[in-house]
Amino acid sequence: MKNIYSDIKELNLNRLIVLLIILISFNQRIFAQKISKIDSVIYRMQENKANRYFELTAYIRAIHIYKDLVNKGYQNDSLERNLAVACYKISDGQNAEFYLRRIIDRNKYSPEELYFYIQTLKFNGKYEEADIWLNKYLSMNPNDKKATEQKGTVAFINKLKEKEHYKIEEVPFNSVYSDFGATPYQGHLQFTSARNDQSIIRFQDSWKETPFYALYSIKSDQSSAVRITSFGKKFNTIYHDGPACFDTTENEVFVTRNNYKHRIPRKGKEGINNLKILTAKKNMIGTWSSLKELPFNSNDYSCGHPSLSPDGKTLYFASNMPGGKGGTDIYYVTRTENGWSEPKNIGSDINTEGDEMTPFIHKNGHLYFSSTGHQGMGGLDIFEAIKNPDGSYKVINMGCPLNSSFDDFSFYLLPDGISGYMASNRPGGKGDDDIYKFTNTDKNITVLDLEGTVIDALNGNKLDSAKVELILEDGTPVQIVNTGNLNQFGFQIKPDLKYKVKVTRKGYLPSTIDVDPSKRAEGEDLIKVIVPLKREAEWGIYGNVFVLGTNEIVPQVNLHINKAGDAANVTTYITTMDGFRVRLEPNTKYDLVFEKRGFLTKRAEYTTEGREPGYVDVNEFIEIKVEKLVLNKIIDIPNILYDLGKWNIRPDAAVELDKVVQFLKDNPYITVELGSHTDSRGSTQSNQILSQQRAQSAVEYIVSHGIDGSRISAKGYGESKLKNRCADGVICSEAEHQQNRRTEIKVLSF
Repeated sequence: MKNIYSDIKELNLNRLIVLLIILISFNQRIFAQKISKIDSVIYRMQENKANRYFELTAYIRAIHIYKDLVNKGYQNDSLERNLAVACYKISDGQNAEFYLRRIIDRNKYSPEELYFYIQTLKFNGKYEEADIWLNKYLSMNPNDKKATEQKGTVAFINKLKEKEHYKIEEVPFNSVYSDFGATPYQGHLQFTSARNDQSIIRFQDSWKETPFYALYSIKSDQSSAVRITSFGKKFNTIYHDGPACFDTTENEVFVTRNNYKHRIPRKGKEGINNLKILTAKKNMIGTWSSLKELPFNSNDYSCGHPSLSPDGKTLYFASNMPGGKGGTDIYYVTRTENGWSEPKNIGSDINTEGDEMTPFIHKNGHLYFSSTGHQGMGGLDIFEAIKNPDGSYKVINMGCPLNSSFDDFSFYLLPDGISGYMASNRPGGKGDDDIYKFTNTDKNITVLDLEGTVIDALNGNKLDSAKVELILEDGTPVQIVNTGNLNQFGFQIKPDLKYKVKVTRKGYLPSTIDVDPSKRAEGEDLIKVIVPLKREAEWGIYGNVFVLGTNEIVPQVNLHINKAGDAANVTTYITTMDGFRVRLEPNTKYDLVFEKRGFLTKRAEYTTEGREPGYVDVNEFIEIKVEKLVLNKIIDIPNILYDLGKWNIRPDAAVELDKVVQFLKDNPYITVELGSHTDSRGSTQSNQILSQQRAQSAVEYIVSHGIDGSRISAKGYGESKLKNRCADGVICSEAEHQQNRRTEIKVLSF
């Protein structure tokens, strides 16, 4: 398989080489005695040119030059090593082994060259010889984790062959080039191919000097390659396009594509044209929107081979971004309300010091991928990763004949869990990488589909975001999934085992049901279950906020709630035109504050003590009506009492002024005037002075309790604003005089 992290560069011929060749040809007799030295210079320059091709992954061009130099007798260890690697990269394992063996035989090899030789032997199916050299390598490098992982290849492969239970067959529409990435789509099979399609104008990839990849489609029930069509101009460009994946509704697509703009490749810091993942959605009339980059792409590393989880919440992909475990690793991102999360490495259970790529997530929750790092048969092998309840993964080699000593990758398992597609560059195919269809033929491991729905036991509504655990009858955990937005879950189960399905969800009591496949109808391979959940016993309130004196609803009110006596822990909700709904704890007292700018803040109390579970319309117990603020509005403060002729704050007056402090704290946007009034007894002048002193004294008290002095001013009115007839000379009762002795607040701004 061609590595997804290739470069696109065109190199110019070295004019100096041409000049030297002309000079040598023209002056052969004169410089006959110096030809070998000049040849050596030329060969070194040609080697440098080949090395540049090698670094740019233009392996075919590099191999031509390397082989020509070797045939002329010019050789060195680095040249032969690069030649071997280049041959391996284009799946020429025989020549790769030949040139590496020459280095090994000269006993000048490095540990890296020896390890690569071992991998080449495995690629060529020489497992016993590979084991011998691996033991020698480990004697030199006993702490090498990647080599330790590969110990005992012969015994391991013999064990895999004992469990062979797949039938594979090449699909009839492969080309002589690379074909892979088969994915079902709307009754068709969509796949990626480098076939030389004249209807698509594309450049040539320097890796193997073949056309760039493009996306194609063929009806699933047709076998003739004549019926193959391009997936569309929107998806196919002049560079690499594919592979792709779709969501379960087939209305969202994710595509791997070369990084370019206006037909010009965009390169990273190292001069590499990397890959990116793009996405598109269908509109109301079924037309694909323009492809857009995902936010975690970069010019400096590649992201490709996307696979979306059935619930649409998790996207898996391969990348060589910095910080990985090896060459290419598998990462995932989760979909949130704000878009995609940052990429997260899936971890060392799956990723190794080798290469991991082509991830595929199935509805059974298992992740399938290809790797060179886990113990395998050679090249890329296909693996199955089963997630344990603790979040770790159990990784299993899929065995023969899915895997071979060559590159096996691009695994796709159909929903039936039995058949699917894969790709391989093993001998016997039509071209480079070929697509194969596989079927599980082992009757002993036949599986059944278990599908379920979680519902509310009271109203029958489907519930999303429920955690579903599949457990064996003896309590052994098997698998955990989430219903996600689909409101459903699915497992694959064995017909000879009994299971339990445990479902939990926030706000509901857990529920467990038994599943016994032996009780299904004869011939039935799908078991459907419904799991009803009962709501937890809840206490809460709901209601609306109204304008004082009307039934007009006030939206966007800040409702601050805290347990009585715990003002440090306040939870805030924002009401809507539909009101508010808040869950509370049983047997608890609460303070409620309703606050919105332009209205006077409303305080209230509520308790769940002695109440039955359920939500209560709090408007039946509390008048939640807020008063609109009006400039110069007068608010009377009762019971601010002073001793005769005095203005100091008495303890009983302090209690009332503390309410003013709270009022100003509850309404932080308003500024007020505190006005003090007297009755008409005494002289006008003395009453004016006394009222000012009392107003000032009250303001100072309020400021001393945390209110900004700029928000409140003192004003003494004396007897100038009597509220009744009790002016000078009028005989009035004490109660009538008391009406005039008052303290008021006037709203100046808000």
